[in-house]
Amino acid sequence: MRRRERHLKLVKGASVHLEEAFTFLQNHQPLPDQPDDELIRQYKAATLFFYNHPDPRCIPLLLGASGLFDDITLYDSLSSTLSRYSHEEVVVHLADACASPYPSVRFAAADVAMQYPDPILIEPLSILLREGVAIIRLAAASALEQIGGDEVRELARVAIVTEKDQDIYEVLEAILGR
Repeated sequence: MRRRERHLKLVKGASVHLEEAFTFLQNHQPLPDQPDDELIRQYKAATLFFYNHPDPRCIPLLLGASGLFDDITLYDSLSSTLSRYSHEEVVVHLADACASPYPSVRFAAADVAMQYPDPILIEPLSILLREGVAIIRLAAASALEQIGGDEVRELARVAIVTEKDQDIYEVLEAILGR
């Protein structure tokens, strides 16, 4: 099933309007890590609205609404919706989201950054590479691997010295070509 079809099927029958979608996202910065069924339904309805009616003003709100979800379909909704916007529009907001005070938003930004390899993300991702939360470091390392280049290799050379997590260590080794 293509990504768009899967996204639309997930929220079949959900209907919201521009103001409702913006209000929902503004009021859920971020969503709780374990949202209830109603919040999930509303989140998917909002992402579907912005998938079908792209409005670049929603990009930081979509990223800011991210939680550390167990439900992978929420990440699919975010990725599908962001795919409707230009690379340049998304990357600027990813860089900002990497500096969020919320670990869930930093994780989502690093995770989504894998789909938007861009040198503008090297600095914010390098900060996340020193994050205390392993899953955030793994997402940051994986996004940096997609960007590549000498600057990323230097970051990996420094980070690998102290990295204890095996998965992250392996990504850093891949960056270094080992």
